Amino acid sequence: MPIQFRQRLRQSRAFFFALVVVVVVWIVASMSEHKNFREVYEVHYDGVDTSRFAVTHIDSTIMLSINSNGFHAFHRSINKNRVLHIDVSRFLHADTLGQVSIEINTADSLDVLRAQLDMRGVHQLAAVTPRLQLRLAQRQSKSFVPSIDNVQFLFDATAGLCGEPVLSPPVVTLYGSQASLDKIDHIEAIPQTISNIASSGKYTLTLDDNWRQYPDLRISTPTVDVALPVEHFIEKQLTLPVPLPDNNKHYRIYPNHITLSAMVPASQFAKVSPDDFILTLLPHPDSADVLSVNIMQFPATVRIKNVTPQTVQYIIIED
Repeated sequence: MPIQFRQRLRQSRAFFFALVVVVVVWIVASMSEHKNFREVYEVHYDGVDTSRFAVTHIDSTIMLSINSNGFHAFHRSINKNRVLHIDVSRFLHADTLGQVSIEINTADSLDVLRAQLDMRGVHQLAAVTPRLQLRLAQRQSKSFVPSIDNVQFLFDATAGLCGEPVLSPPVVTLYGSQASLDKIDHIEAIPQTISNIASSGKYTLTLDDNWRQYPDLRISTPTVDVALPVEHFIEKQLTLPVPLPDNNKHYRIYPNHITLSAMVPASQFAKVSPDDFILTLLPHPDSADVLSVNIMQFPATVRIKNVTPQTVQYIIIED
């Protein structure tokens, strides 16, 4: 290789190396210099129940001026989290027309925004967007007591319901236009079976979403909890006197006592007595001198199993 060519090659390499060094130094110096960078962030308004309010206007972005060096600006630019949250729940007060108008002075919210930003290397933070506006319209509402008739509860052999199921929440509310609300007349749980219930407990029921056929409707909750008071039942036999028809002493009843077999909650076993039951006698369709025994009144938590005998005979004694 000619000497002259090798010299030129060395000179070119030296020049290229020097150029790279200069560029790197310039980039480092430039990136180290503090500048104002304008950055745009998405704004999420927390505390707005969209089932109760329809959004009619929203400022969904905010521009910030952030004074920092280029290295930190680059780090922020590749950060995928470009969302800032502002809680507006305390401003949700509708006027007489059901409108909510919220205007946020961004300068007053810098502390809230600063807490959500990576402030490493940041010397100064300012809002370029002077204010944020959010306008809402309160939806009309209609409340329902959800029906659970479609739900089948299957208990263990000796267990059973002892009281009324309790729903939480007891009322479900639909929100939307009056025209759509007028087309909904009930809310019910979807059909399902809950098996092997042996003790008191709470179960979550999913509500039928037929209301979704009207796109403007929203529901306060898609599910409800039902609390079931459950007890174990024990069989108890009671001897009850058969009353005379209309307290007429001219009647004679045979037999004058019946045996009632009932399933009684274990916690109430000792408390249930014959005085808790009221019997009546009804005419028998097939015999004039036979009356059918009817248990007219008994405790709500007691289950009648059988009555022996189910009919009695009577005679009338003349004076």
